[in-house]
Amino acid sequence: MILYIQYKLKTCGKSKFLTRLIPELDRLGVKVQFEEKGADVALLISRCRGKFPKIPTVVRMDGITLLDTKDERDRLRNKIRPSVNKCNAIIYQSEFCRRMLNGILKPKVKKQYVIFNGANIQDYFVKPAESDKLQNVLISSKWFDGKNFRYHKRLREMWEVAVEYCSMYSGDTKFWIAGETGGEEKHWPKHDSIEFLGHLDSLTLKRYYVLCDVMLYLAWYDWCPNQVIEVLCAGVPVVCNNNGGVPEIVKNNGIICNIDVMMPTKRIASNMPPAFNRLTVLENLRDVLHSPPNLDIWHVNIRNVAKQYKKVFEEVLK
Repeated sequence: MILYIQYKLKTCGKSKFLTRLIPELDRLGVKVQFEEKGADVALLISRCRGKFPKIPTVVRMDGITLLDTKDERDRLRNKIRPSVNKCNAIIYQSEFCRRMLNGILKPKVKKQYVIFNGANIQDYFVKPAESDKLQNVLISSKWFDGKNFRYHKRLREMWEVAVEYCSMYSGDTKFWIAGETGGEEKHWPKHDSIEFLGHLDSLTLKRYYVLCDVMLYLAWYDWCPNQVIEVLCAGVPVVCNNNGGVPEIVKNNGIICNIDVMMPTKRIASNMPPAFNRLTVLENLRDVLHSPPNLDIWHVNIRNVAKQYKKVFEEVLK
């Protein structure tokens, strides 16, 4: 089988996933190329870029910006919806992604699949970063998109949880916050047990993954964040909230905090997240640090993810 991927690889989350997926597809006998001629099936990433393929086509949907703005409505109407309605099948990154986009996009396509992102477990056999604390907690995401701070990711709220945890439970816990913040934290009080690392190169970030005992990830909503996939593959349990695609990924590999109300399937007026019960998070974080679970991460192993993608391609070629 020859797969045409209509996407130019660059430095972004989509490309990070594709660079992991392509070698695994090759191992399964799916040869990847970046032109349509000679291909059996096409894979679009979120939407068509250029001419719509004349061969059977699958679109892999990322999440969309949920803010109800004119620009986003135009993008949905003119770029995303036409691509989705012309394809033969849709792959969503999570059930949350499928539920939200079916409510907003209302696609006509009957063949719909949920396949999580994946990572290579072997990539995290690295030397841990150093810490002077017995327990270490990671908070990591793309907090700043180059123009705007992404408030729905709840960095400030997780920072507040970290401050409270250090004062309530343990003086021997360190919180590491990775990712470009755009300077949002400059006006927050400094704390000896909380360190902002800023943007890290891939190897350094992996070293913090394997250093840490747990990841805290409470974004109000997220589709299928690579950071959560990666820490699970690094053997790190996750404490997350109960909204979005993250709890589907975490499963029993950590604790899902019951702090949020499920989002309705429509656009939102503001990206400012609702308040939540921090005590619930503090107690769950303590529990995971004191008694970490045994991880079962077959569903985010890139080898298993590639097998699911190949099966979808075979379905549309029948």
